[in-house]
Amino acid sequence: MRNTKNLILITIGLLNMGMTSYATTFMRIKTTDGDVARYDVKNVVEVNFEGEQEDSSEHKYVDLGLPSRTLWATCNIGATRPEESGDFFAWGEIEPKKIYNWSTYKWGVASDSLSLVSLTKYNFGNKYSGTLDSRSTLLPEDDAATVNWGEEWRMPTLMDIQELLNNCKYTWTEYEGVKGTKFTAPNGNYIFLPATGGRNGSEFYHVGKYGRYWTSSLYEWNEVRAYDLFVHFPEAGWGYGNERRNGFPIRPVRKGKEFPYTMSLKVKTTNGKITCYNIKNVIKMDFEEVQDTFLSSTNPPSQPNYVQDDEAAQDVSLSTPLPKVDNNKEIISTIGFTHSKMLYLLFLLIPLAAWYYFRRKRVSAKS
Repeated sequence: MRNTKNLILITIGLLNMGMTSYATTFMRIKTTDGDVARYDVKNVVEVNFEGEQEDSSEHKYVDLGLPSRTLWATCNIGATRPEESGDFFAWGEIEPKKIYNWSTYKWGVASDSLSLVSLTKYNFGNKYSGTLDSRSTLLPEDDAATVNWGEEWRMPTLMDIQELLNNCKYTWTEYEGVKGTKFTAPNGNYIFLPATGGRNGSEFYHVGKYGRYWTSSLYEWNEVRAYDLFVHFPEAGWGYGNERRNGFPIRPVRKGKEFPYTMSLKVKTTNGKITCYNIKNVIKMDFEEVQDTFLSSTNPPSQPNYVQDDEAAQDVSLSTPLPKVDNNKEIISTIGFTHSKMLYLLFLLIPLAAWYYFRRKRVSAKS
């Protein structure tokens, strides 16, 4: 009887030594559609939160870090590269043309190409008769940037020019073989304004020496003129010496608004795949620990692959309308009763059965 008890104790001890518990930690992401993606943390390389700017504009711009958050376009209207001149416009006109004088000016009445009689719009009545409206800034329908590039764009005002000059360092330089002025901001970003010259009549003048860019601001003391940004060696500044009939390029700016961002959660795994989740669609992200018990302490069984990567978890479109999220929803943790625990009980019953068998046999032998 004593030997049988010792046998049982030894058997249980050996079983306990051979039974080893292992735990696998999973990262779980639950989304509004009810799906739960599980990643073995050993296979997760990195988890990032990223913001993407929602902006449908086809025209590129530069953030110079200006106090007003005004963004400047990288090139002129009608150009595709910073060093290109693009189109030339008379002030308050929205299309380029072949001849730039008073006879062809949209908002004036002239006796000949050089003699203005009256103004029909944007007129204070200081110098010329005509329609008096006392408007000092171009309306959107007369703003070449707004009309040609869309409502999010506009011509810079005199205040925008002053802000650019106050916050950026400007240098006369050559960019892609074209002379002009480079405005560099403290954040390292810059814009290049080529020395395009201007248009008078059908002629170009001062090309490569001067550059003048219309603003949307009228010179109030003489409404035949408007403010412009000028660049030439070695200076840059604003002026009002040019008449509205002259042709100059336009460098648009974006309206000073804060563009919306879409935040996304990106999970990268060891196989190199990246899965993207719209953060608005993520209800909860937590961690789950799953324990398993098995016989061999030296050869742990391979863990099942629960990871849902790009093949199992679909990317969420950043442009898809998103439903409202109930932030109070929880992921219900589940505890699995593994098959190895059943084996544990089974091996406990084997020595008990053996003890019972030998005990019955001994009793039978005595009788």
